[in-house]
Amino acid sequence: MSVLRCGQNILYQQESAMNVLDRTAGISAFAERLHAIGAVKIDTEKGFRMKIHDSRPEAPLSPIFTNLRTPTNLKPGPLDYEDTKAVAHFFYDYLREKKVRYDGILGIPRAGEPFAEALQSVIYYSERRHVPVLRMEKIDERDGQKRKIGKITRFEDLPRGCTVLATDDLITGSDSKIEAIEVLRTSGFLCTDCIVFLDREQGGAKNLAALKDPVTLHSITTLREILVRLNQKGRITHAQFETITQYLDTNS
Repeated sequence: MSVLRCGQNILYQQESAMNVLDRTAGISAFAERLHAIGAVKIDTEKGFRMKIHDSRPEAPLSPIFTNLRTPTNLKPGPLDYEDTKAVAHFFYDYLREKKVRYDGILGIPRAGEPFAEALQSVIYYSERRHVPVLRMEKIDERDGQKRKIGKITRFEDLPRGCTVLATDDLITGSDSKIEAIEVLRTSGFLCTDCIVFLDREQGGAKNLAALKDPVTLHSITTLREILVRLNQKGRITHAQFETITQYLDTNS
């Protein structure tokens, strides 16, 4: 077991706990569970308003809605402790396989925080190594101003100059990720990678890559991949599949 030091980032030497076939099967089963518990909802008639509509109100409503939050979130979601832990295991195995380097973890406020805490726990129980988790404040909407990410409120003694991995439940346009990354960087930390469970494939990866200091997006699965699995299992109709796929094609 190595001692974590700033600048001596994590390198994975052991075999991944889950091979590619097992992980693919696990993600497929988890996608079905997300649909079953209402974390993935379909409405090709009325559609759903997304976070992207805060900055782009003219954008068409989405025929698919994903809520990967926990019940304790201010905007509660259906994911329980076991679901959060499952996502953390997906993160852990992916990061090991890709040899992503980081000294600390940030959960993007607030939806990403349970996954950051769960990932920290998985790392500790797998390797008996503590990886600090940072937290940021999120300032509520006031006087017509939108909610925004504030300063770092917990450092866990992680030295400035260390590399912090950003984590979140999903990504659409990347606004909240960029906001949090800017706070990290102005606070003296590095951030080169961001991992999410679900990429809606609506420009998030491109926006992170376009930053002056680019950030690489890593995702466990995409919305299209989940749609394929749900369609194959008969959980959505072929017409719904085609409608949502067309929406993604024209709004990516």
